[in-house]
Amino acid sequence: MTVRDEIIDQGVVEEEEQEKVDKREPNGKDQRPRGNSEQRPTIDGRETVVGEWTEAMMGKEKVEGRKGEAGIGMGETERGMGETERGMGETERGMGEAGRGMGETKGGKGETERGMGETKGGKGEAERREGEGGETKEDLSTFEDLLQAVIGQRGRWNYLLFFICSYGSLLPAMQTMSYQVLGATPDYWCHVDQLLEANWTTQQILHFAIPFNNKTRKHEGCQMYDYNYTTAVVMGYDEAMVTLTPNRLPLVPCQHRDYDLSVYKSTITTEWDLVCERRAMYSTTQAATQIGKLAGFFLLGYIMDMYGRRRTVLVCSFLYILTAFGMCFSINIWFFIILKVFVASTGAGVYLGSFVIQMETCISKDRSLFATMCVLPWSVGYMLIPGIAYWVRSWKWLQAALSLPCLVLIAHYWLLPESPRWLVLQGRYDEALKLLKQAANMNGNVPPSDGTILTAMHTIYKKEPSTKTHTGLVKILCDYVAILRLKKLRIRALIIFGCWFICALVYYGVSLNATNLSTDVYLYMFLGGLLEVPSYVLLWPAIAFFGRVKSLAGLFFMCGVSILIVACIIFFLPEGECNFHLQNQG
Repeated sequence: MTVRDEIIDQGVVEEEEQEKVDKREPNGKDQRPRGNSEQRPTIDGRETVVGEWTEAMMGKEKVEGRKGEAGIGMGETERGMGETERGMGETERGMGEAGRGMGETKGGKGETERGMGETKGGKGEAERREGEGGETKEDLSTFEDLLQAVIGQRGRWNYLLFFICSYGSLLPAMQTMSYQVLGATPDYWCHVDQLLEANWTTQQILHFAIPFNNKTRKHEGCQMYDYNYTTAVVMGYDEAMVTLTPNRLPLVPCQHRDYDLSVYKSTITTEWDLVCERRAMYSTTQAATQIGKLAGFFLLGYIMDMYGRRRTVLVCSFLYILTAFGMCFSINIWFFIILKVFVASTGAGVYLGSFVIQMETCISKDRSLFATMCVLPWSVGYMLIPGIAYWVRSWKWLQAALSLPCLVLIAHYWLLPESPRWLVLQGRYDEALKLLKQAANMNGNVPPSDGTILTAMHTIYKKEPSTKTHTGLVKILCDYVAILRLKKLRIRALIIFGCWFICALVYYGVSLNATNLSTDVYLYMFLGGLLEVPSYVLLWPAIAFFGRVKSLAGLFFMCGVSILIVACIIFFLPEGECNFHLQNQG
């Protein structure tokens, strides 16, 4: 029952009770008329006259009117309450819809949770597959990360590649440092035809015709006494030494020279008479080596970026073999110098290309190790020179013997791989993938899937567009000049240039002057190469513990102290005595 029904029932009950009250008499009896007696109106149990009755009835009507108005008000109240109930119903329906929305939301949340659960399950499945397949979860956005993920730690493939690439530093040492024996300068003196035809001995000719230098304790090689040696031939050596005093005669330059062939059967110096006024040609021949290296390092870096490291090494190896053996057939000094330039430049290509391949196929933590050990064969090649030259005393046969190891470079066609980094930057993904998988297989490492590797390669290709190689030579030259524009790079570049200048000056200045510092050039060269071995071996732990800057500073300091000690010995010891001791160390 609603509130409206209760109000209506209550109103009906009140009206019925009022009617009962109106019909009763004051004493509680009914006021119904009896018989034919005159019926009078009553009010509250009293008999009233007509006027009073009329007024009472009018008052009653007013009361009933007020009740009607009250009923109307109650109806309006009931209608308001109905509208309220309808609003409450609509609210309940809205709440129901909201509840259904919340239910749908909960359902969606449940779907989301189920999706997250599936995602976690998929992630767990992926992790499980990664654990089974050996895939790495590292970021493969750089080639360093890709190389680490595919080939793993250094293994058999890295060591095999090290031996292949390090051979490229052994051969340049044999061709560069061999000039000490190829161009060795033995003792020499002026050629005197008359005395030689008279069968005078070498010592007789030196004592009679060649002046003696008291400072160097040696006979002059570029001058002789201006004398009619036909008269001395007629008199004979003993009588000429007693009668004549040639040391008071003027000196004249030599037209031709004779050489002491007791140590060397022939050298470049003796072949083309590179002494006295032609001594500059001797220095030019050695400078040709450095010119060839400069040209090679300057141009071959661009060529390697353009055509690949492996192709550059193969072409340079072919030219290296050709020019190295071609030097044996030089017809004059200029032809020899030209071939020397090509040998140095192509040798630089073999060394540089092999070194770059080595550095681009090892991870960062192994780079300092392989970088220092890769130049160790240089000292080995340096030590091989005196061993070969001791048995081969003719420069042409010696050059041929030193060129024989170059034939091993032919094996690079089958053994030397291309740099995988260069292949990636050229967009040659399939070749790089095949090479990296071979390396991983040899190292015993399980690489990521092919799709993962190819995706990483494409990312690297897009990320490093500036390293791709189709750039003009003019742009390369501009990049070299651009280094000097930035202050920080300019300072570092100048420091590095200065360090290399000092290293080259001291190293080649000491190494290539063996004939001026010792009579036993073979022992000097062997010890020079041997002493380089501990320097290379100790350099790697020094870099690992102290860093590059401190190691470089410490080594430069020790080198400077050693040079100062040698300089003090030379300057404070009398010139003649110093030269005498240096020439008689053996």
